[in-house]
Amino acid sequence: MAASDSEQAAAAEASQLLPRVLSIQSHVVSGYVGNKCAVLPLQLLGFDVDPINSVQFSNHTGYPSWNGEVMSGEGLWRLVEGLDANGLVRHTHLLTGYIGSLSILQTVVRVAQKLREHNPDLVYVCDPVMGDDGRLYVRPDIPAAFRDLIVPLASIMTPNQFEAEQLTGMSIRSEDDALAACAQLHQRGPHTVVITSSDLPGWQDHVTILASTTLPQAGGAPQRLRLRVPRVHAYFTGTGDLFTALLLGWLHKRPGELKAALEAAVAGLQVVLRDTVDKCGAAAAAEERYTLLSAYLVFFMQAGFAMLSAGSVRAKNAKNIILLNLLDACFGCLAWYATGYAFAFGDPELNAATNSYPWQGNPFIGHTYFFQSGLARTSYASWFFQFTFAATSATIVSGAVAERCKFECYVAYNLMLVSFVYPVVAHWVWSPWGWMSATRTQATSSSGYVLLFNSGVYDFAGDGPVHMVGGIASFVAAKILGPRIGRFDAAGNPVDMPGHNASLTLLGVFLLWFGWYGFNPGSTNAILGPYIGFSSISAAIAVNTTISAAAATVSTLLVSMLHQYLTLGVVVWDLIIAGNGALAGLVAITGGCAFVNTWAAMIIGFLAGVIYYAASKFILHRLMIDDPLDAIAVHAGGGIWGMLACAAFAAPNMVTDWYGSHPDSTPEQPVQRAYGFIMGGNGNLLAAHIVYILVIMAWVAGLMTPFFLVLNKLGLMRVSADVEALGLDISYHGGSSYPHERPAGGSTGGAALVLGPEAYMTKDQVERLLEEAVLGVEKRLAQQQQRQQQLGRGEVQLAAISPNGTAGGSPQTKVVRSLKPLAEGEPLGPSAHEAAAAALADSSAPQHGVAEGSQRGGSSVRGGSQRGGGGMQRVRSLSAVQQAMSRAYQSDGAEVGRPLPPDTWLDTMAVSFPRGGFPADDFFAPFFTGFPDMSRELTRALAPLEGQSTQLATRGVPIDVVEKDNAFEVKADLPGVKKEDIKVTVDKDVLRINVERSEEKKEDKEEEGLKWHRYERSSQFVGRALRMPEHANLDGVKARYENGVLCLDVPKKEQAKEETKRITVG
Repeated sequence: MAASDSEQAAAAEASQLLPRVLSIQSHVVSGYVGNKCAVLPLQLLGFDVDPINSVQFSNHTGYPSWNGEVMSGEGLWRLVEGLDANGLVRHTHLLTGYIGSLSILQTVVRVAQKLREHNPDLVYVCDPVMGDDGRLYVRPDIPAAFRDLIVPLASIMTPNQFEAEQLTGMSIRSEDDALAACAQLHQRGPHTVVITSSDLPGWQDHVTILASTTLPQAGGAPQRLRLRVPRVHAYFTGTGDLFTALLLGWLHKRPGELKAALEAAVAGLQVVLRDTVDKCGAAAAAEERYTLLSAYLVFFMQAGFAMLSAGSVRAKNAKNIILLNLLDACFGCLAWYATGYAFAFGDPELNAATNSYPWQGNPFIGHTYFFQSGLARTSYASWFFQFTFAATSATIVSGAVAERCKFECYVAYNLMLVSFVYPVVAHWVWSPWGWMSATRTQATSSSGYVLLFNSGVYDFAGDGPVHMVGGIASFVAAKILGPRIGRFDAAGNPVDMPGHNASLTLLGVFLLWFGWYGFNPGSTNAILGPYIGFSSISAAIAVNTTISAAAATVSTLLVSMLHQYLTLGVVVWDLIIAGNGALAGLVAITGGCAFVNTWAAMIIGFLAGVIYYAASKFILHRLMIDDPLDAIAVHAGGGIWGMLACAAFAAPNMVTDWYGSHPDSTPEQPVQRAYGFIMGGNGNLLAAHIVYILVIMAWVAGLMTPFFLVLNKLGLMRVSADVEALGLDISYHGGSSYPHERPAGGSTGGAALVLGPEAYMTKDQVERLLEEAVLGVEKRLAQQQQRQQQLGRGEVQLAAISPNGTAGGSPQTKVVRSLKPLAEGEPLGPSAHEAAAAALADSSAPQHGVAEGSQRGGSSVRGGSQRGGGGMQRVRSLSAVQQAMSRAYQSDGAEVGRPLPPDTWLDTMAVSFPRGGFPADDFFAPFFTGFPDMSRELTRALAPLEGQSTQLATRGVPIDVVEKDNAFEVKADLPGVKKEDIKVTVDKDVLRINVERSEEKKEDKEEEGLKWHRYERSSQFVGRALRMPEHANLDGVKARYENGVLCLDVPKKEQAKEETKRITVG
């Protein structure tokens, strides 16, 4: 018994010599915060540590989610009572950190009082973990309890600047304010106060630590200390817990030496931080490389858009649309550099060392980093990645306005979208300060931050900023710009205008699909992640993206096939529709790719294909909007459906994996973020997304509608009718995209405009073309006289194409008119043709081919043929024109300079222009002044389009020939034609049907001192020639005209019956 008493006495003496700490803090299984940070350093400094875990979590709350338990105040008190019952409450120090509930805080007060009963010299070190940078981490009632209950008991306190303000009620804006706060805390309890970090003016690259003590120091008097250390630019957790433990240990080892203890604690902390940063440096570099690689893929999507656009337009506009895609990246980059990035992400940068912001951002728009001013090099990867998204949004619009948009208009709207319209929407949803952002929890605001419908918008990769912005802008532009010439017939029915190369179109689809793996998975901007391996999230996104695109392709193909089968009775597997369906599926999954399960991705994609096809038909047939690439249906339709689908199918666990817990969550009361209503959500996410869709529609339409209307009013939006008909490549870009495709007879000196079987033009469009081509010639004559030398670069040739062709089967071309600008001072009138005949010929100029033609009767009709070895060659003077005309007429014995007879015309006319073209506003005018009857020649080729039926004008008169026993029955559909306008003639074995009507109006006008005449001529001429069989009796043709149908009865010749001879069989 005596031995036992001596052993207990020895143990008590040893315990007095060994410092012992009761540490009441949080604990995590993985990571380093609370006791996980404090216990080992204290043990290394010679302390015996008794840790009590106020919370026991799987990981710290900086992760998206965590599991575990929170200790109650009653549970904490039972543990301490257990220690006391066994004589184990003999601690020299009490250390407390995070206290998340009022009950635990009240219990901590009881524990401190009990420990002081056993050891009056107990040193209570309190780290009042409550928040930072203006934001509380704990319940609102905790700061007052700390101030009233804990502060009077504490010996040493280590608050940060925000926590010192909470404890004192003071606003700290200078060192004097901080020292005054320390003095107030001294009066209420602790003899030593260390403000561990402050955000005061100056020394932004350093951490400033302010300390104050009322205890006599080695020098004799109380001390006030300022310690500045270089800031480590990284985000850490648990640094406050580690610093407080080190300070406790060094103050015990060096009593009365606050300066030495503070320096030792900070030095130890800096070693740990630097070592951690070195080990994580390789991971940070990998994240940046991943972001850049993703950005390269997204930028490569520009090549996909270029191929998709080039294949979807006609050959005569391929160069133009590809150039626009190139310039999209160029102008978009400059706009993004100047203002785009600033408006989108011009927010205060997160201070990685303190996890705080130096100033508050704007919820509507960013306002810093213009021209990259002040942007850190560490943000360059993000700048480039975000630029590729902005450029994609502007590229979408180019497809909707293809084949008729002026270059000036394209540049203007590109700059507008990338510099302002897109960045503002991106700021709303992706900036931590944006008013729709689901990550507003990272921002601080004295006025309070709230999530839209307590949810925010879940737009992972840009259904709104990229696709909806681009698609809605496309809708506005295409509506104001109007359809391409011939896109709709006289009755308003759509007329097919297929692209010239389906292979390029499908190549573009595959390139875009490939680039989407940077667009969607790359939007994680990380592959390792700050807390979990983002590679798993990126992989899930890639799978969802693929499934959605595949399902959309299949559904679009099936729906289009069924639709055509039910309406037309044919089965068509449409390649172009399928490709657009794939793109619609990619767009639809973009917004929710990180939040939905794979089965939901399949549903989203399948419905995206159906929605795209329905939207495409509605836009074309009901709204009569001409969208060559279906950009509106794919991007606006797919984007809207994608956001609604995300609101329906977002899974709670996947939302938490990315966004983390709700900002209202606390360790004691976790709060789940909003998720899809089909998955059991409450509908808040759907409400937020509906508002998001409506606001984007209003924003884009509200800005772009007046923008395009102004451009249209200024004449900067649409090209002229003649330029559109000729093709933008030839008009603006020096020639066709396919120079190897030439007319059969070599070059016509430039390119051929073919008006006929593929020129679906309405009456208004024809009048517009004629107005620019013929009418008003005299009005512009005075100005043209001074410009003849500049415009004298070539001639205009009008040619008729023979329907029969040559003996070799090639189309046969006859020059009808070859027109040359007048020389200065040259008289007007018909004599101009002869007066210019003496001009010097230049037939040696290089030749250039033409790639415009049409299908007629199964053969290709092109504007030229090889005739007499020269054909329609490049000529620069009228004498050379006459030589070319002579060769063209030679085989038929036609007189040079005389128009061909009307009955030799096919309803197709080729007009060839000199290489390089002419100014659009003077395209034809200078070349008709010497030929008063040229408007008639143009009208003869174009006038059929003015009739009742576009079918009659563009494809000739439909004729049916039925052979009966005694006659041939010929029927010709001539709707809207009067009987007296029909002329039927017979020439040898050829039956000719001609319809011709004409009207002429003359008006004398005087304007700006110029007298001129305005002629309005309209006519309709249609001719068909039928070569009848030899046994047709053309002398006995009978004709009748009833209900728009001309019926001809052509009797057969009587054929002598062969004499039958009887042969006897022997």
